[in-house]
Amino acid sequence: MAKHNDFGIEAEKIAADYLKAKNYNIIEKNWRVSRLEADIIAIYNNFLIIIEVKARKYIPDNFNEIVSIKKQKNLINLAEKYLEQKDLDYELRFDVIFVTKNNKKFNINHIENAFYSML
Repeated sequence: MAKHNDFGIEAEKIAADYLKAKNYNIIEKNWRVSRLEADIIAIYNNFLIIIEVKARKYIPDNFNEIVSIKKQKNLINLAEKYLEQKDLDYELRFDVIFVTKNNKKFNINHIENAFYSML
């Protein structure tokens, strides 16, 4: 497996551990429907939170470099399908977690309410 794939998998584990330590209830990892995937789905304070995890060497300045408009629309569509399939009634929130690595030290940047849905 390529090193960048290894870092991505490691970043998702680090993000999940971080969320658990903050008392998020992780209910899904890598949940797929059709061609869409959510890295992490969690419940916290009566919100269903779709979390996109990004493993990067640095955090880009431009948010659209972080999560493109197309990716945002895909995650919103995925959230709608998830709520429908699971017959859940929660308010939605979309977060992004950046995991960066400096030498052997990992840094976590959690952006809550990174973007909004009209659902």
